[in-house]
Amino acid sequence: LALPPHGEDEGAVAAELELTQAGLTANPKSYCVWHHRRWVVTVWAPPSAERLPRELKLCAKLLEMDARNFHCWGYRRHLAGVASSPPAAELRFTDAKIGADFSNYSAWHQRAHLRPLLGDGDGLGGTARGGAGAGGSAEGVAIV
Repeated sequence: LALPPHGEDEGAVAAELELTQAGLTANPKSYCVWHHRRWVVTVWAPPSAERLPRELKLCAKLLEMDARNFHCWGYRRHLAGVASSPPAAELRFTDAKIGADFSNYSAWHQRAHLRPLLGDGDGLGGTARGGAGAGGSAEGVAIV
């Protein structure tokens, strides 16, 4: 199989994405399929404004089917970085998954990767999120 250089043939790129989507439908936790899809969308066919949102939607759909699919979470984390998605938006996505299932450790892991990216000026407010405020004190925080 000879692939055109750097995804110049959009038809070939679409065919590779369809192939990997079929693979993920059959086995959504296949390392090799996720790895190939990641290669297609970031190396062979440089990211595009049209493709990345579709990929994030695919991740959202697959995570609806299995919210603990760490392969999909890793791919989503990669896409968000490539797409320069605001960390606060990704944090809201993880919060929704955690809200649906508090024991979703894959979502918690994703959240742990996002918090350092938000810094102090994340606009979330430490005490509003149930954590310690800027002064490091947890006074007034109810522990449920």
